[in-house]
Amino acid sequence: PFKGTPFEDFFKDGVPEGFEFNQPEGGQTQPRSGVGSGVIVDKDGLVLTNNHVGAGADTVTVELPDGREFKAAEIKTDPDSDLAVIKLENAHDLPVSKLGDSDKLDIGDWVIAIGNPFELETTVSAGIISGKGRELGSIYPPKGEAVSPQPAIELAGFGAVGRSRGIALAVRPGEIVGIAGLVGSGRTETAEAIVGLRRSEGTLRVAGREVRFASPREAVRAGVAYVSEDRKGRGLHVSLSSVANMTLPSLDRHARLAGLSLDARGERAVADRWIRDFAIRCARPNLPISSLSGGNQQKFALARWLETAPKVLVIDEPTRGVDVGAKGEIYRIVAALAREGLACVVISSELPELIGLAHRVVVMREGGVAGELGRDTLALADAEERIVRLASGLQEEGESQ
Repeated sequence: PFKGTPFEDFFKDGVPEGFEFNQPEGGQTQPRSGVGSGVIVDKDGLVLTNNHVGAGADTVTVELPDGREFKAAEIKTDPDSDLAVIKLENAHDLPVSKLGDSDKLDIGDWVIAIGNPFELETTVSAGIISGKGRELGSIYPPKGEAVSPQPAIELAGFGAVGRSRGIALAVRPGEIVGIAGLVGSGRTETAEAIVGLRRSEGTLRVAGREVRFASPREAVRAGVAYVSEDRKGRGLHVSLSSVANMTLPSLDRHARLAGLSLDARGERAVADRWIRDFAIRCARPNLPISSLSGGNQQKFALARWLETAPKVLVIDEPTRGVDVGAKGEIYRIVAALAREGLACVVISSELPELIGLAHRVVVMREGGVAGELGRDTLALADAEERIVRLASGLQEEGESQ
């Protein structure tokens, strides 16, 4: 991607050894930030860094220890390799210092690049590159309206046997309902009971018809799909190719000769379509899906179930282990699905995610519903605190807001 640029020779033998491109799996060490490495490659202010450091930012800024601040602009990006080249403005004879060191950097020396591309008023010290100028809330798309008054899925006195109970919930087509709660509150267990992964109790209706699923396959046939929080366990088969992962839930459509063979061309066409529609960075779909970044794996995990054409989508921890740029893309995908009439249930431990994405949030505690926050309440500045109070029992159970 850098052919004809000052970096062509720099990359002639491939990526430099030790250059890290992606966040660690799970993202625990750099929550909600675009984090990567950078290298000074030119004294005139050219810096090689990670594409996701500045992804989504209005401006990228570098502030030196002596107080000088440089605006920067991306001049070349390669999202597939998570690389970007930025140029600092007016950076003649750039006196960049190593972090914690007074020595000047020479061409090829390594620096750390840490960015919070969606935070407002982010400026950082020498060698640290960050995005600046866009509010965090802008990564969430506008909320639409439900497209039908009739519930697509309805729970009454429902629960996962031994783990949750008495849950009443109705989700309409076009609506995104968030499920919040502390670890052990029964959120995931309830979702698994809906699709037949656990024994259930109470009443479950899909499109007005009472059902009880014995397996996820039965749920899919009825129009209910579940994207597991365990992407590498239940969500994807990481040793299989991206193509195979994409078509497994809908494999019957590609079977030939009574299941003795598969339509490989048809499978590849399906994978290519979703790769295009979801902007998945996957140059070689026949390689194991484990070769992809966490964000692109998550898009595959979502797309493979959407290929079954569900009416109801239950997503557990949709952005766990993905960087902030991929999070914004997944939010836009979920919002677009809702606008098309899908009923979406989103389970998440990230409260800003639920507040920014959902039309309303149901809070669970100790296996039951502790309360619910409506759209107007979610727009309040203390919405996150209200959810925490319900989830921790500091507010009376059942009190809606």
